[in-house]
Amino acid sequence: MNQALPSNPPRGWVHSSNLQDAADLWNGNNKAEAAFWNAGNTRLEEQFPETAGYSVFVNQSAIEHIKNNHSNAESDAKRGQTAITDEDISRITYIVSNYDAIASEPIKGTNNRRFAFAKQFDDGLIVYLADSSKKRRDLRTVSMWKYPQSANAQDVLQHAVSLALTPEAEGGISHNPNSTHNTDTNQDILLQGGADRGMFSREHNLIALLKNADASIVD
Repeated sequence: MNQALPSNPPRGWVHSSNLQDAADLWNGNNKAEAAFWNAGNTRLEEQFPETAGYSVFVNQSAIEHIKNNHSNAESDAKRGQTAITDEDISRITYIVSNYDAIASEPIKGTNNRRFAFAKQFDDGLIVYLADSSKKRRDLRTVSMWKYPQSANAQDVLQHAVSLALTPEAEGGISHNPNSTHNTDTNQDILLQGGADRGMFSREHNLIALLKNADASIVD
């Protein structure tokens, strides 16, 4: 499938300019197979130029996954998380355009990448996971996690993308309530103009960039 375009959306998909469409998918008020947005993601494109012009979409499969694994207050509390709601789902495009921190890792066996976006809101820290597709020129919603405001964004992002990634489902991300964050300490802090630029994990060959950080190679 090629990139979804407003003028020619895939069958069963709806092009959206309203964030409520994602919430309607969650609540069952929108029977479309997927909703997609073509709004420019300037910050993402600056840090990862290959994503220029990419659309963002969420489909019923992703909605079902998030509902089944991340919307139960009791089970999420055991993981140190809080339950995802329809309001959180409606924040997808805002998070992609206005993230506080981002991490990315290649997906083995593909030319694509897993992205993890972190954004702090009044009701908690949201981590949004999406996989890129060079062929479709889009970001596919994979999952969404929510943590208390006190959560460390960089620690959560590293955990999100440092696990064994595959093209399927959540790429090996555990939903075991007893799972813990990767506590790898073999990390370098990336500096830019004297300020923290992000984090590099030697063990996982992982770069996590802070908002507005330059994505060029660090010597």
